[in-house]
Amino acid sequence: MTECYFSECSVGVDYFNSKKCKFCDNLYCFEHIQLESHDCVKTIHVKFLRKDWLRKYELNISSGQYKVVCDQCGFVSSFSLIDFAGTERESHIKKQGCEGSKVFLEEI
Repeated sequence: MTECYFSECSVGVDYFNSKKCKFCDNLYCFEHIQLESHDCVKTIHVKFLRKDWLRKYELNISSGQYKVVCDQCGFVSSFSLIDFAGTERESHIKKQGCEGSKVFLEEI
Protein backbone atom coordinates (compact mmCIF):
# COMPACT_ATOMS: atom_id res chain seq x y z
CA MET A 1 0.00 0.00 0.00
CA THR A 2 1.21 3.49 -0.84
CA GLU A 3 1.23 6.41 1.60
CA CYS A 4 -0.53 9.73 1.14
CA TYR A 5 1.79 12.01 -0.87
CA PHE A 6 1.46 14.82 1.72
CA SER A 7 4.84 14.84 3.48
CA GLU A 8 3.41 15.07 7.00
CA CYS A 9 0.90 12.24 6.52
CA SER A 10 1.60 8.53 6.84
CA VAL A 11 -1.90 7.23 6.05
CA GLY A 12 -1.85 4.25 3.72
CA VAL A 13 -3.88 4.97 0.60
CA ASP A 14 -5.51 2.81 -2.04
CA TYR A 15 -8.32 3.05 -4.58
CA PHE A 16 -11.02 3.25 -1.88
CA ASN A 17 -9.62 5.87 0.50
CA SER A 18 -7.79 8.34 -1.72
CA LYS A 19 -7.97 10.56 -4.78
CA LYS A 20 -5.49 11.90 -7.29
CA CYS A 21 -5.04 15.66 -7.44
CA LYS A 22 -6.06 16.75 -10.93
CA PHE A 23 -3.37 19.45 -10.92
CA CYS A 24 -0.22 17.78 -9.56
CA ASP A 25 -1.30 14.18 -10.26
CA ASN A 26 -0.26 12.89 -6.82
CA LEU A 27 -2.31 10.53 -4.63
CA TYR A 28 -3.72 11.91 -1.36
CA CYS A 29 -5.91 10.68 1.46
CA PHE A 30 -9.32 12.39 1.73
CA GLU A 31 -8.02 14.70 4.45
CA HIS A 32 -5.29 16.14 2.19
CA ILE A 33 -6.87 16.06 -1.29
CA GLN A 34 -8.06 19.68 -1.10
CA LEU A 35 -5.61 22.04 -2.80
CA GLU A 36 -5.11 24.15 0.30
CA SER A 37 -4.43 21.02 2.40
CA HIS A 38 -1.45 19.78 0.42
CA ASP A 39 -0.07 23.10 -0.89
CA CYS A 40 -0.31 21.83 -4.45
CA VAL A 41 2.72 23.07 -6.38
CA LYS A 42 0.46 23.99 -9.27
CA THR A 43 -1.84 26.01 -7.07
CA ILE A 44 0.28 27.35 -4.24
CA HIS A 45 -0.56 30.90 -5.36
CA VAL A 46 -4.33 30.30 -5.44
CA LYS A 47 -4.76 31.82 -1.99
CA PHE A 48 -3.78 35.19 -3.43
CA LEU A 49 -6.57 35.29 -6.00
CA ARG A 50 -8.89 38.20 -5.42
CA LYS A 51 -11.98 36.06 -6.12
CA ASP A 52 -13.73 33.71 -3.72
CA TRP A 53 -13.02 29.99 -3.73
CA LEU A 54 -12.26 28.68 -7.22
CA ARG A 55 -14.83 25.93 -7.43
CA LYS A 56 -17.59 28.48 -7.02
CA TYR A 57 -16.52 30.05 -10.31
CA GLU A 58 -15.33 26.80 -11.95
CA LEU A 59 -12.00 28.34 -12.93
CA ASN A 60 -9.29 26.26 -14.54
CA ILE A 61 -6.32 27.57 -12.62
CA SER A 62 -3.75 25.48 -14.46
CA SER A 63 -4.36 27.15 -17.82
CA GLY A 64 -5.89 30.50 -16.81
CA GLN A 65 -4.09 33.79 -17.35
CA TYR A 66 -3.43 36.01 -14.32
CA LYS A 67 -2.00 39.43 -13.59
CA VAL A 68 -0.50 40.84 -10.41
CA VAL A 69 -2.39 43.84 -9.00
CA CYS A 70 -1.01 45.87 -6.10
CA ASP A 71 -3.56 47.98 -4.26
CA GLN A 72 -0.78 49.75 -2.37
CA CYS A 73 1.34 51.18 -5.20
CA GLY A 74 -0.89 50.63 -8.25
CA PHE A 75 1.39 48.11 -9.99
CA VAL A 76 -0.28 45.90 -12.62
CA SER A 77 1.69 43.21 -14.45
CA SER A 78 1.10 41.60 -17.80
CA PHE A 79 -0.85 38.32 -17.91
CA SER A 80 0.79 34.93 -17.40
CA LEU A 81 0.12 31.45 -16.03
CA ILE A 82 -0.56 31.30 -12.31
CA ASP A 83 2.88 29.89 -11.44
CA PHE A 84 4.64 32.81 -13.14
CA ALA A 85 2.19 35.41 -11.83
CA GLY A 86 2.65 34.08 -8.30
CA THR A 87 6.42 34.31 -8.60
CA GLU A 88 6.09 37.85 -9.97
CA ARG A 89 3.83 38.73 -7.01
CA GLU A 90 6.49 37.53 -4.56
CA SER A 91 9.18 39.44 -6.45
CA HIS A 92 7.11 42.63 -6.41
CA ILE A 93 6.60 42.39 -2.65
CA LYS A 94 10.34 41.93 -2.05
CA LYS A 95 11.52 44.64 -4.46
CA GLN A 96 8.90 47.30 -3.73
CA GLY A 97 8.29 46.55 -0.06
CA CYS A 98 4.51 46.48 -0.51
CA GLU A 99 2.38 44.61 2.02
CA GLY A 100 1.57 41.08 0.85
CA SER A 101 -2.03 41.51 2.00
CA LYS A 102 -2.48 44.24 -0.62
CA VAL A 103 -1.03 42.37 -3.60
CA PHE A 104 -3.39 40.03 -5.46
CA LEU A 105 -3.68 37.86 -8.54
CA GLU A 106 -6.59 38.49 -10.90
CA GLU A 107 -7.74 36.31 -13.76
CA ILE A 108 -8.52 37.70 -17.22
